Amino acid sequence: NNMIDISSIDSLSAKEGANIKQKISRGGKTMLIARKKLLKMIELTGKNGKYLPILESVLLEQKNGNLCFQWTNLSETIEINEPIEGNGNRILAVPLKILKESVQMLKEDEINIDIDDNLGRVKVSDGKIESTIKNCFPAEEFPVLPKKIETEEEEVKTSIFLEGLKKVLFAQSTDTIRSNLYGVCIEFAERDLTFTATTGQHLANWTLPIRLSEHQFQFILPSQGIGMLLKLLARGSHVKIRRSKEFVQFELDNVLETFHLDDLSFPKWRDLVSVDG
Repeated sequence: NNMIDISSIDSLSAKEGANIKQKISRGGKTMLIARKKLLKMIELTGKNGKYLPILESVLLEQKNGNLCFQWTNLSETIEINEPIEGNGNRILAVPLKILKESVQMLKEDEINIDIDDNLGRVKVSDGKIESTIKNCFPAEEFPVLPKKIETEEEEVKTSIFLEGLKKVLFAQSTDTIRSNLYGVCIEFAERDLTFTATTGQHLANWTLPIRLSEHQFQFILPSQGIGMLLKLLARGSHVKIRRSKEFVQFELDNVLETFHLDDLSFPKWRDLVSVDG
């Protein structure tokens, strides 16, 4: 079982702060990061649903002054790269729920994360409160995440993409058996961007005339991943979108969100209805 030790170190806060600075100057494994930034990373994760302990964890990799935060449920993945203060190379998979609770207990704006991949534990502290998360998983047990898709991309204003999704979400099917209806079909054409959802009986469609590249593609955004994407789109002004045969990726600032695409065909609704404009 994963364990967490919580201790108050008010009387040692000055000494602890000095030790942290010494570790950083020596290139040690301690790193400093804003508490709010780490909580925002955690908030972007989705639901697990697989009930495997390793999938209830996030992979934390400290490397060359950067923190790479990775999460997956095998259908959706999140990768976030954040510059941090501190050197050294360390990596561990940490139980997400315990990490979140540990960070929420801290009060200071800047917190210290100490990854010990030899002992399989992570310490989180703010100079007054320290939590030790034990029995973390080695990186080798964490699933390999999809790489960044090397293909042409479309860059769209997040406000446009959010509006398109919200216009049609009410009409998406909740029937998980009919997988090709369980989501929103998104089409990139040369001169417009189209969002479509249907239950099989009702259909909602929203098309926006917009100048895009000649790279045309479409995909069915899975229903279970839409909530994750909405949270991501609310964080910035523009999003880059790439598609491969198996995946669709959304990149916004330092966040890369990937969705696995099933080999499904959306109904040819244009053969059945006439949409003017």
